[in-house]
Amino acid sequence: MSKREIRSNITEIQAEGSTLTGYIARFNSLSADLGGFREKIAPGCFASSISSTAPIRALVNHNTGHCIGNTASGTLQLREDDKGLSFSCELPDTQAARDLKVSVTRGDVTGASFGFVTKADSWSTDEKGGNIRTLNDVELFEISPGCTFPAYESPAVQLRTLFPDGAITIPETRRDSATTTDETSSATDCQCNCEQCQADSCGICSNKDCNDQNCDCQDVRAIMLALEVAQEF
Repeated sequence: MSKREIRSNITEIQAEGSTLTGYIARFNSLSADLGGFREKIAPGCFASSISSTAPIRALVNHNTGHCIGNTASGTLQLREDDKGLSFSCELPDTQAARDLKVSVTRGDVTGASFGFVTKADSWSTDEKGGNIRTLNDVELFEISPGCTFPAYESPAVQLRTLFPDGAITIPETRRDSATTTDETSSATDCQCNCEQCQADSCGICSNKDCNDQNCDCQDVRAIMLALEVAQEF
């Protein structure tokens, strides 16, 4: 069964009147390390989703309680060009939308994010033997212009939310070269037997009950807990 994934990056978003415009994703731009691999988006990746009649919603920070646009109603428009996936969203007169507009205008939030299910991808290696995943076709189900923590900018903080339905599996042919760029990684000392840790990608450890203090997932969980506590204030 295909898994839901979320990707974010720093991109250009503008607010003019009651409209937000900008780019949600850029083509052929390599991400930061996502836990054993880097990723890029191929031109045409979103074409099938854009042409579909299935609704795609615009949310504030992936919060389904704050929907600010929908392709089904025409308040959200998406299109691909030679740069990437662009959007135009007519904001509703709600508090969440007004707050987002102010934050974008002030430059406080500069990230954009999208949620998807992979329909087709391919794997390759770079000149250093690193794993490169290319997204060729995805089922896009939501976008979040104005994401607070862009995952491509700070992958260590967002590893759990990048793969809400569980981390993707690096193909067998690529697994031997899977590494993490985290200099503090203790993958060689980790005793967890999950697939990700065995591939030296402890940052995306799939064992939810893992309590190995040498596993990078403990650091990620600590960061996520700190973020959750901070958001309460």
